[in-house]
Amino acid sequence: MNLEIETGLEGIWAGISKFEGLCTNFAKKYIGGAYWETELLYAIKFYAPITQKQLSKYYEIPKQTVNKFIKQLETGNIISISVSSEDKRRKEIRFTELGEKYAEKYLKPTFEFNEMLVNKVGIKTVRQISDGLNKLVAALEEIEANREKEERSK
Repeated sequence: MNLEIETGLEGIWAGISKFEGLCTNFAKKYIGGAYWETELLYAIKFYAPITQKQLSKYYEIPKQTVNKFIKQLETGNIISISVSSEDKRRKEIRFTELGEKYAEKYLKPTFEFNEMLVNKVGIKTVRQISDGLNKLVAALEEIEANREKEERSK
């Protein structure tokens, strides 16, 4: 065991956990919803057209949870789901006009919070953390894929 490696990674995992906990509390207190709901609305706003599979994978939220939330949004005329012109198997999610207004109002506290946070630590720090976490995620995905490949070849 390498103590430097273990304490370094534990600091990252603890920081991620603490950050997610604070964001969850913020969402409950100031938005009135679950943090993962905010994440999904945020993704639809900025990455549409997007699929349920992409939403689930991007945020590591169970497919059933995403599906249930998407159905609620569709029933409320917040989103529309249409078949992709490029791939008929792909169902793309977008906000309706009503959904755009809903998302803007719902996400306003998040945008304000994000701005305060970045003003406090600086955009350079945010980008460095984001880049570092993306490298860790890519490494974890590669390790997992290699292990799965090894398991299948046994």
